[in-house]
Amino acid sequence: MPEESTNSLRTSWSPRRILTVFGLLILIVGLLWYGKAKNPTITLQMCLAAPQRYDGSLIEVGTEATVAQVIEDGFILRQMDKLVKVVGKANDLQVGEFVGLLAVFHRPGLLELKKIHVAKNRRTKIWVSVIPLVMVLLFCIRQYRVDFRQLGLTERNPCRT
Repeated sequence: MPEESTNSLRTSWSPRRILTVFGLLILIVGLLWYGKAKNPTITLQMCLAAPQRYDGSLIEVGTEATVAQVIEDGFILRQMDKLVKVVGKANDLQVGEFVGLLAVFHRPGLLELKKIHVAKNRRTKIWVSVIPLVMVLLFCIRQYRVDFRQLGLTERNPCRT
């Protein structure tokens, strides 16, 4: 009996399937390398670590970037516990708002604003998007129970038609 199960596993992995999986893996690795080599993403953290190397580079900032303080000629941006001054006109900004921006990095740790997007009510949108997940979980808990003997889910009230 154990030989049948191992034979069925061997037949399901034909040489063509193995070559296909290997080829797709090589394709993914190649695309990742191409993206890194030909279009590297420059982050704010990289610019702050080596300012002379990235002086004048156009960067996108959007990962957990919030407004720390609004000043006359721009605002102070907080990203990953780093504060950076952003120079440029941004209307109606408030402290604590999430922003995404396109800016030019300048050597002393200054950003020249080119384009900005304010993510209004971001936290509220995240919490509202959790509601369907909670509803599906409640439905599953109500309809199914965990069967530890079979390590799976079984219906609480199976249909008897």
